[in-house]
Amino acid sequence: MARVSKEPLRMFRVNIRKARGVAGLQPFLDDLIKTGGRKTIGFAQDIILDSLSSAQGLTRKEFENKIGAALVKIVKPPNKRKYEKDIEAAFGDAEQQFSSLIKLFRDIRIAKSRVLLEQSVVLGVTALEVFCQDITISAVRLNTFIEKRFHQEISKKFNYDGLKKAGYAPKIAIGMTVVSSYNFYDMSSLENHFKRLTGSYWLFDMDCEKAFKRMIAHRNLIVHQGGIVDHEFKRKIKDAVEIGKPVPITLSMVNDWLDAIEEIAEKINELVVNTKDKSPRTSKL
Repeated sequence: MARVSKEPLRMFRVNIRKARGVAGLQPFLDDLIKTGGRKTIGFAQDIILDSLSSAQGLTRKEFENKIGAALVKIVKPPNKRKYEKDIEAAFGDAEQQFSSLIKLFRDIRIAKSRVLLEQSVVLGVTALEVFCQDITISAVRLNTFIEKRFHQEISKKFNYDGLKKAGYAPKIAIGMTVVSSYNFYDMSSLENHFKRLTGSYWLFDMDCEKAFKRMIAHRNLIVHQGGIVDHEFKRKIKDAVEIGKPVPITLSMVNDWLDAIEEIAEKINELVVNTKDKSPRTSKL
């Protein structure tokens, strides 16, 4: 079995959790934009009130009545002079608040474009890309027999600049050289790379491959075209909306794609860890 650092997979899992978290916030942002957050606030209030009432052994209604009675005793009539002073201060801040509102409206227009779902897609793809790089470097650095499988690329591309970028660590520099030999955004190139690294003849199933390709296409469209469908995207994704329109992205789609790339990363890690040295052994005389 190959020696491989556990850190690449650990960091991938952390980043995928972040991507899922970002995507999961989109419905709450939509509620904030559409209703002022009534559903979200109501949901939070229900959790808090139910927890507090349960802790005191009261029903929800009994607890609310108890809180209401306590507030009546606490609240005092307002001080007129202080009230007028507060109103004057509020008008004094009106101009600054108006400027803030203009900025808020601009931010809301951006948020309406499913910005959190889009960023989740970008984060998910980046997480897999970094994982593929890091586990390749780890496998090459810690296993000479894996390094030998890429001797042609290493002999052609290894140079001083690469060594310098790797902090003058030769093994890491060699691993980075191997990473530069494949194209992450090309599924066949990525698959061939890991088939060669692991010696495996099977890597991804058809569903994962399809989801990966769609996620990559959407990521590229988001990053390079602001999520607006162009000819290149339409060529790759046959069922896409017409050119010039925003590409549809839903929370369900994003979760399915994140499931797929998580499965891909776990499979790659399993294959790399179980990689064996298949080169012929020479016996000592």
